[in-house]
Amino acid sequence: MNRLLIANLMRLKHSKLFWAALAVMAAVPTVAIFSKLIYGTNRAVDDAMFLYPILIGVAVAIFIGIFMGTEYSEGTIRNKLMIGHTRPMIYLANLITAFGAALAMLVAYMLPLLVLGFSIFGTPFMSGATFAKIFFVSLTAILSFCALHMMVSMIYANKAGASVVNLLTAFLMLFIASWLLSKLSEPEFITAYGTGSGTELIRNSAYLEGGLRIFCQMLVDLLPMGQAMQIALGVCDKLWVLPIYSVALTAVCTVVGIAVFNKKNIK
Repeated sequence: MNRLLIANLMRLKHSKLFWAALAVMAAVPTVAIFSKLIYGTNRAVDDAMFLYPILIGVAVAIFIGIFMGTEYSEGTIRNKLMIGHTRPMIYLANLITAFGAALAMLVAYMLPLLVLGFSIFGTPFMSGATFAKIFFVSLTAILSFCALHMMVSMIYANKAGASVVNLLTAFLMLFIASWLLSKLSEPEFITAYGTGSGTELIRNSAYLEGGLRIFCQMLVDLLPMGQAMQIALGVCDKLWVLPIYSVALTAVCTVVGIAVFNKKNIK
């Protein structure tokens, strides 16, 4: 395993795609901070603090597809098998490498936010305990992103095709999560202004209730992009639920990915 990880890290070190992803991740909070400075707000750090799960979810979709697809196109996986590495170890080493790359993207995002944001706007309004809880949840969400996209990339040998599938999956999850969150945010009652004195509340027909509401909330919590959006928007009431879904999704994707990869014909 150590030799596999070292080899992957050497490839990562020389990957232009990886360094480009780090540059983009660092640029986003920098632009956000200066735009907040121009328009004026004292919550700039808080507003930008947890946008990174969404960005990383899209970035790793592209990165994993291309980075791991190169192992097929250049015969790297075949060479690893020829020198005695087992398929599960190759798969797990690649997953660990992908998660490490995602963490590097996280660091690239947080550094300008902390250095520039704290020096310009001061410390965030949120408490350290709140930050720690949300940060932990975001790490598990990022891990599930990596596991999902790794499963696709290790099963689908074409790096361009894997990247397209991963990217479409990421944006499909983003669309579904956005739509579901908009439905879940509908108020149960809306205010109707009558002709007489006072107002009355009428039931909102768009409000989700009962089993349908529970199902939609579970789906948002299960989707990595749904978790990322809830973290970014700060709309999740039960943070402790999200890591459970993330770990479960990570385990399922990893088991399925290894099982299919074990039977794959490596040319």
